[in-house]
Amino acid sequence: NTGGTGDFYIENCEIYGWNSFGHKGDVIISGTRFYHNGKYGKLRFYQNAQVEDCTFGTGMSIDFYNPHQGTIEGKTLTFTDCKMEEGSSIVGIIDMECFDKAKPTLIVDGVEYAGVTNPIVLNSNTVAVANVTLNETLEIQGEGTIFLENVKILPATGAGIVLSDKAILSGRNVEVETTDG
Repeated sequence: NTGGTGDFYIENCEIYGWNSFGHKGDVIISGTRFYHNGKYGKLRFYQNAQVEDCTFGTGMSIDFYNPHQGTIEGKTLTFTDCKMEEGSSIVGIIDMECFDKAKPTLIVDGVEYAGVTNPIVLNSNTVAVANVTLNETLEIQGEGTIFLENVKILPATGAGIVLSDKAILSGRNVEVETTDG
């Protein structure tokens, strides 16, 4: 955990355990590997951050929220060319519940992720929703593409997706739960 003012740079390191940055400047991380230390495996942000070309080991998670500090609305967190150790996307380790509470702008490889707010309004862009279970209808307004990743839809609770006539739906690992009878 860091403190103070000014930007904080990390480059070409191996970091184990819990990592959070409590200072007033931006965080810039590149070429770094993050690993769970057997007890902790978290990367937490409270400020603007740029994370580039980093690798995350098994058991790591990324979040943006501390109930004692509230939201970080207006902050931007950008992840570029980051991946899990086995090569998969880091989106699966981002704690979207914390993301919804903290309200930052989150960009992963050029795609802006949206919290599960209703409605999601597209402005000729691509917006993604990830790592959630939908138990109500999600309305997509405007023009652009909505990308769902690691999303479960529960129709039995009234969940569904309503798209504007100018919205495009795309996704990966989307599951629609079915019921018998």
